[in-house]
Amino acid sequence: MWLSAVLLVTTGLLAPAGTAQAAEPLTASITCGADTDLVTAQASGFGLFPGTRLNVNFSVYSGGYATETTYGQVPSIGRTTVPTTVNPRGGYAVTGFSRPMPAGSLFYLEKVRVTVTNASTGEQIAAPQDVMCYRDLRTTLHVDCDPATGSAHVAISAKGFHLPSTVSLRYYVPRAFSQASADSPGFGTFFSPYSVKTITPNADGTWSDVGYSVTGSTSYHAWSEWRVEVWTSGQFNTHQLGWTETKLCVIADQR
Repeated sequence: MWLSAVLLVTTGLLAPAGTAQAAEPLTASITCGADTDLVTAQASGFGLFPGTRLNVNFSVYSGGYATETTYGQVPSIGRTTVPTTVNPRGGYAVTGFSRPMPAGSLFYLEKVRVTVTNASTGEQIAAPQDVMCYRDLRTTLHVDCDPATGSAHVAISAKGFHLPSTVSLRYYVPRAFSQASADSPGFGTFFSPYSVKTITPNADGTWSDVGYSVTGSTSYHAWSEWRVEVWTSGQFNTHQLGWTETKLCVIADQR
């Protein structure tokens, strides 16, 4: 599975606003090429004064990778600054870097922060944006929910973990909602850690965890989202080895 995240927050020195479309001085993006195994970070913007010289900065600040037998931090490329000039139409587009993932990567996570400043004054013309490249080819989250009976089951399975140690599973509930009755208020929570478990992979690199079950929910309406992160065990020098896709589980729905 692949994930490209873009956070849009814009401020700064802009050209006079047009009538058709609001200015966006920075739109950052990152791609994880399925066919080429390339990671490419880019940035673009529009609505700026033509001829303005810009510095677009790309900084890798977090990330890790894992193969069947190795793991490590994403190779740092330091801080890449790309100079550019706003074109006559008030826009720009640059590529910060494009490079391959480590050979044999089954899990890859990289976070990049992008900033853009006026090259002459150093003034920041847009709020920084964080983008993320994410790939996990070996862990699978299983969510089986039946709102008719108010039951739910969450489990995880994996392959390709030929590592010399145990792994830690960090279960998360990114979001949840519960309503006791039709005329009662609903309550939500956001990104709360649920629990941590330790698993020892089998000799063939596979493993699974039975996860958690909810049986017979009496709520009027209730749902939760689940996500599981996989890390090397140990208090120090831990590395992330997996990160499942977030999945929705509807436990009760009497609406």
